[in-house]
Amino acid sequence: MLRIMGAAVLSVLFLSIGHAAPSSSGEKRKNTVTMIFFFSRDCPKCETIKDLIEILQVRYPLRVRRLDIGKEADYAVFKAVESIHGTGSFGVPLVMLGESILIGEQEIAGKLEKVVKGLTAAGGSPSPYIGPVQRKPQARSTQEAQPPCESCSRGGPPSLGDEWQRVRGYLDKLF
Repeated sequence: MLRIMGAAVLSVLFLSIGHAAPSSSGEKRKNTVTMIFFFSRDCPKCETIKDLIEILQVRYPLRVRRLDIGKEADYAVFKAVESIHGTGSFGVPLVMLGESILIGEQEIAGKLEKVVKGLTAAGGSPSPYIGPVQRKPQARSTQEAQPPCESCSRGGPPSLGDEWQRVRGYLDKLF
């Protein structure tokens, strides 16, 4: 009799867990924050930030795209992001999420969790805009690189209108 009751309790528990799982995973997907993390394998400050990101991935629905600037293709993305979003030189560690760009160990350690928490509460965030980048590595030689977009060739970040047009195009593809 005890075995039958135990089996019944386990069955009910199993079924209730089974029904709860899809809604919680759907909720996580809906609130997912997507982050881009630029780092270098030789950077001790980047290692500290990697540890922080791993802790935040346990606490929040956080998806991280890691780009090692020691690799040619990832370095090309880093330089494109710098030309689009930067007013000066970028450095690593660098984190992009939502509309925020956090540079350096102190800024990232001080602000990252607050930004992730806010974006999660707001329903998540898509991957930050990194521009049209050729993923094939180009040799770092005397060849002149093509600017990633017309706006960037003007020597500064794209205009607000250009950015909104890209965002609208992205949203149109999603919906």
